[in-house]
Amino acid sequence: HTGKPDNDTNPFCEPKEGQLVHVGDSITVSWDPTLFEKNSTYEIELYLANGTDNRIWNTLPLETKVSHTPLKIAASYLQGNGTNVTLFIHPTSGDDPLTLSGPVFTIITNSTDKNGTSHGGNSNKDLGEKAGIPVGLGIFLIAAAALIFWLLRRRRNNSAGYMAKRGTRTSRMTGEESRVGGGFRDEPTRGMELQNRGAHERQDSWEAGWDTASSQGGGNTFRDEIDRQRRR
Repeated sequence: HTGKPDNDTNPFCEPKEGQLVHVGDSITVSWDPTLFEKNSTYEIELYLANGTDNRIWNTLPLETKVSHTPLKIAASYLQGNGTNVTLFIHPTSGDDPLTLSGPVFTIITNSTDKNGTSHGGNSNKDLGEKAGIPVGLGIFLIAAAALIFWLLRRRRNNSAGYMAKRGTRTSRMTGEESRVGGGFRDEPTRGMELQNRGAHERQDSWEAGWDTASSQGGGNTFRDEIDRQRRR
């Protein structure tokens, strides 16, 4: 067993009188087996402190060589915010079957006692969940903001690159038009005058014949006739 009983009438070493235990805790119940007859058996029982007829837990019969047993504090043991309970050793054999009472201690649900000590596996789990949810949400929001910023920056860079390429292409086309136009691209282009080729050739041929006849000397009958007609 662990330690010694608090007094001669209390056979239990653990838990101590007035100790606080929490729902979900696993504690060790220990006692002094030398207080009992050899080769006898007994049970360890847990009762509500408000009456010995409210037993909430007990062991199977144990031999006197056994000096401790585990006790898991279940939620069903708790009534209200805090419940006072007490232990008993109840002999099941021997010549002196005297039941001995043990310490009164308290079961509570708070995860932290008045000394600031944390207890219970469930409380640690709840604390981890409460702390983990805001942290996870914060990481998600930061990642989302970073992604949005990257997309906007990429879009802005693409737009700037497109406008630069478009300006370069426009400048190149403007320069080519200037070189081709030779500075006269704004002036209206005059069309080519078309003439009747056949009539022009006949006129040239007639004038050439006229000049040829005149240059050869001698009278031109046709011209003479025209002059004669005009004098009439």
